[in-house]
Amino acid sequence: MITAKLGAGEPINFDIWQSTRFFLQSSVLFSESHIGETFGNHEINLTFMMRNEWQLSNSERLFLFRSSIGDRYGLRPGWYWVNNLSLKNLEYCLSDLSTDDRNIEVRRGAFRILVNSGAKIRKRMVKSLLHDKDKELVLYAIEYLRNGEPGKHNLLDSFLSSSDEEIKKAALAAKTELLFRSNHNSGFDFLIETDAQLPELVKQCLEREDCGVDTDRLRRGLEKATPVVKISIAKHLRMRNLLTEEECHKLVKHESPEVKREGLLGLIAIRGDIDMEFVKKIFPEKTTRKGTPWSNLLSSSIEPNEFLPLILKKLKPDELLNLIDFYSIQASFAYKILSVEHYPIIKDRIRPDLDDNFEQLKKDSDARIRARFGDMADDLIKAWSSDLCDYVKTTLIAAALEGLAIHGQKDDIKYARKYFGNTQYGLADSPALELFANMEILQM
Repeated sequence: MITAKLGAGEPINFDIWQSTRFFLQSSVLFSESHIGETFGNHEINLTFMMRNEWQLSNSERLFLFRSSIGDRYGLRPGWYWVNNLSLKNLEYCLSDLSTDDRNIEVRRGAFRILVNSGAKIRKRMVKSLLHDKDKELVLYAIEYLRNGEPGKHNLLDSFLSSSDEEIKKAALAAKTELLFRSNHNSGFDFLIETDAQLPELVKQCLEREDCGVDTDRLRRGLEKATPVVKISIAKHLRMRNLLTEEECHKLVKHESPEVKREGLLGLIAIRGDIDMEFVKKIFPEKTTRKGTPWSNLLSSSIEPNEFLPLILKKLKPDELLNLIDFYSIQASFAYKILSVEHYPIIKDRIRPDLDDNFEQLKKDSDARIRARFGDMADDLIKAWSSDLCDYVKTTLIAAALEGLAIHGQKDDIKYARKYFGNTQYGLADSPALELFANMEILQM
């Protein structure tokens, strides 16, 4: 009838639902005979709205299912079209689509579902996809092997020297993880020998004291490994107090700032004479200088003051007290260490300092500047803007509140109420909340 009307030039009037159904049926036929056609979001959602009115054929259901899994953004309704399939048959369906469908997005989507669901995939199929022309499917197949049985790591060997860098890196990481799961020492050796990327599994293991890798292997790895692996090894050895001073000195000479950091942290832990002058030789303070637009990008992103709290923690309480000067960058760090770790030493001044917003400390520091510089003192004091002074006060307030949050009394909740939301950049909000919570518990 439709063909006759078209031949006679007569108009054909369909409503949106009839048009959608005809479009669905024609798309199914076109897909089966041509390039693997799929529905878009609009068409598949219209069909979903009519799911209870229409009696869909198996071909139509398969077409709609293919359309949904071929949507890498996950916006098309899909599982409804195969709700009559058992799990086993669904896996068979996805396996066939992964290898045989004409639409590459459908193949990728089908195999991605199989990999993410943990389905057991036939070895023959994995081998086929490993050598597929589509790079994304090859990467999915490598990921599947990575999450599978350690004994299958040999399937990855031909990809370890791939000319495609992404495939090579994925294969190296997968084999490293598979070997590591089978034997920690073997996996670690492979990681060091091949310069593979550090898999998350190995990284997490190195974050534990009992990582299962021999200490001698870790030390050899520290010598030969890539910077990222060096950092994880150094952290592990430092955590176990096994990082030697000699190893630390080698690390601080490395070109990577992050590796240098680990070496410096190790030296600070081992030795008691590391000071900020030594730190600044390794991580010089940034200065504004003329140069190319890339000058600052190429400089280290690690600031010397990052290490200041660790160095100050090694000082005696009376030495820390001498550092509490309003105009010293060390003041808030020293105040925090005293309030948290040496509370009895500073407890008599914390509350008066908080009561007057550290104004008395500033006055005392101003007096020392006047005694030292005489007539020049006022100019030096005025050089500190009100914003900068407020920032210093905020850091000191936060340091004091951190101590009270641990050692405070019930009445100290007033300081949490006073300063929460009322300091520059909200820097004291976190310790104020902690103080509030702890004091509320005491009052229960």
